[in-house]
Parts: sequence; C-alpha cells; structure tokens
Amino acid sequence: MKGISYRGNHICFGRYALQALEPAWITSRQIEASRRAMSRNIRRDKPVTVRPTETRMGSGKGSPEYWVAVVKSGRILYEMGGNDMIQPQTHLNVADNSGARQLMCIRIIGAGNRRYASIGDIVVAVIKEAVPNMSLERSEVIRAVIVRTCKELKRSNGMIIQYDDNAADTIADIITSIRNADMNGRGTVLIPSTNITENIAKMLLREGFIENVRKHREGGNLFLVLTLPYRRNRKGSSKTRLNLKRISTPGLRIYSNYQQILRILGGMEIVIISTSRGTMTDREARLERIGGEVLCYIW
Repeated sequence: MKGISYRGNHICFGRYALQALEPAWITSRQIEASRRAMSRNIRRDKPVTVRPTETRMGSGKGSPEYWVAVVKSGRILYEMGGNDMIQPQTHLNVADNSGARQLMCIRIIGAGNRRYASIGDIVVAVIKEAVPNMSLERSEVIRAVIVRTCKELKRSNGMIIQYDDNAADTIADIITSIRNADMNGRGTVLIPSTNITENIAKMLLREGFIENVRKHREGGNLFLVLTLPYRRNRKGSSKTRLNLKRISTPGLRIYSNYQQILRILGGMEIVIISTSRGTMTDREARLERIGGEVLCYIW
C-alpha cells in the first residue's frame, strides 16, 4: 500500500501500517526511520532512534508514546503493509541445527533490484546470535534460503499459508548449489566460504565425492571452489552423478542417536549429521558415540 503526503499529514508507525494522525510537516528521513523500525519489529512503545527532528506524542502518566515521521508534500509516505515482509535489515530465525539462532537480512539475491523476499528465495545475511562452539559464529556473513514468512502466501488452489515468524535455512543453499551444478554438467561449483561449508567440503573431499576444493577471493568475498569428479572411459570422460538428498527439513526435523543411524547401499552412502560437537559423517558419529540431526544423504 502507498500513501502520498499532503500538507498537514501527521503519521506514526504501528505493527501493520503507518497511520495518519493529525496535521504536521513530515521529513523523508523520518519516514525511513519508521520503515526501518517496522522491519525490525520495534513496537510503538519503543523509540526508533534519537534524532532532533523526531517528536514524541503522549499525554498523561503511563500513556502510550508514538514516534512520528514526516515528509514533504508530494512524497510517498509509506509503501508497505506491515513488518511481515522480509527485506534488508529484517531479523530472521534459523530453522536448522547449524548453530546460528538469529540472522539479519543484508541483501536479497535475484534478478533486478528486489526489495522483498518470499519462501524459496536466497538472501545474504549476517549472524546476530549463535550457539558457542558450533560451526557458525556470530558476525559471520552467510547465504540462507527463506523457509517461513509472516507474509500470507496464496497457493494455486486458493489455500492461504501464514507462519508465526520469518525463518531461513542456512544449509539448504549449500546442498542445492552442489546438486544444481551436478545436474547441469558443470565441473565446478562456487559456494560462499563459511565454517559449515568448509566442514561439509572437507567431508566430501575426504570421502571421495569431490576431487578438489580451493579458496577463491572475488570482490572482497571469500568463496570455495569445489571440483566435481569425472570418470574416464574409452569414449572419453563422462560425468559422475553426485546424489544428495535432504533429510531433516524445517517442517520435519529428523534426529537419530549413533546406534540408529541407517546404513544405506551397504555403507557406500554417507550421512551428514549435525551434532553438539559440530558437523560430521555417520562413521565419525559412531566412533564418537554421539547422535544429532540427520541433515542429508550423499551417494
């Protein structure tokens, strides 16, 4: 939704939209402060930021106070319906067992200059909260896939789905990138370098599922370049199909102790498990006698 400023518009931000109150002049800087506050889930009884041009409304002891924002005539006052949309600076819960607890969206990956993200989109985010001594650490920049959003999602059959929070999955992007590169016949795949991607890449290299892994710096960012395997025959080189299957999903978490981890294909398949001691394979989990969340199968 949009609103155009006329002389005499006085607005404040609420949980779902900016609301016109009474006549006043409004500056574009303050409307931006209100928009950012809505994306950060700041309620009306908490200040956005301390700036000289902002005013606070309220009368009487214990009355609610409103932080207001004002724009010049003809400017757009607001262009959103609430804080349920995922955009830069939106805080996201983490829907996996990677060690991160909360993320803040930095940028939305996709064609064009996209402002909002929905389910299935990939975002660049920074970790705001993390469990100590786990794969992911605080202030680390990673890529994640949006798996839940407060914004209503309408299916083709008319069913409307809405979640209670905004959440992202930090592991799904790694598995999807490797699977897509293998299906498209690319010899290499480029993924962002983080602690968890390095651990998974080392496990794949150690088990022989990839031929090589190296670090590559591009535009100030550090990436991992994975070389997918080939096998040689009389007709030349042919691609070796690398199969990855995600097991534990945000909607259905699968946990297992070390005694109940399945052995598939006679032990030729490896199972990647996220444990309290980090990410490891099923063989390592049996040796350590520790269980955890079953992330994926690789064969």
